[in-house]
Amino acid sequence: MNLPARRSMIVEACFDENADGALTMAKWLSPALGEPLLLPDNLAVGRLRPFSPAQRKRELLAYDGRVPEDMEKRYAAFGARISKADTVRIWMSNSPHEAVGAAYVCSCVTCGATAPRITMVNMSKQGNVSSVGASDPQDIAAHALSAEPCDVASGAVLWNRLCEENSPYRIVTNGRIVSVGENHFDELLRNCDEPGADPMAAAVRAAATYYAEEHALFSAYALARRAEALRQASIHPVSSAPGHDNS
Repeated sequence: MNLPARRSMIVEACFDENADGALTMAKWLSPALGEPLLLPDNLAVGRLRPFSPAQRKRELLAYDGRVPEDMEKRYAAFGARISKADTVRIWMSNSPHEAVGAAYVCSCVTCGATAPRITMVNMSKQGNVSSVGASDPQDIAAHALSAEPCDVASGAVLWNRLCEENSPYRIVTNGRIVSVGENHFDELLRNCDEPGADPMAAAVRAAATYYAEEHALFSAYALARRAEALRQASIHPVSSAPGHDNS
């Protein structure tokens, strides 16, 4: 008796809520796509070591302020889904939270006993579309066809390097992921600030400037916290504000 072949399990790994929403809508339109799988973290902000979901929750609270209540549970579910998948399709771009998230997925796979097939869709290579979260859900199935094999070993090496460097921020510059201090955006934030304005206004302008230069997104919430710290410390001629080690 021939048993029916097991259906291949595909997951669509993504790294922000906009991407998760777009992939969820795309799944309704194109059932051949896998189930969306959202990493409940922004790995571009906060230190990476010691690494645990509980510690990452503390880092996000300190640097960004937006933290899922059930972050530890969602991290466990993310790892379990990755380990059970036959294929993991990573959706990323030049944005550091997605680029670092992709490296984290690679590190998870190398730790597993049976590794799934890993492919990657780099939305920064898809013409004028900056990220899957900004895509028309009707176009996502076509973008999925551009998925390329992922160099998992190199991704895991990158993740280990970023953990060793353990900086407050990770950014993309000239197409490379680099670790930088929390004071990296200080000059830009000062230039974007206006007396009496909400710090978020300076943060949004700074994030827009960074996007124009690198075609990459960085958390405006993290930048707003930094802008507020600079204001509170009244530091304009100095390059850092108290509260965190900038190394």
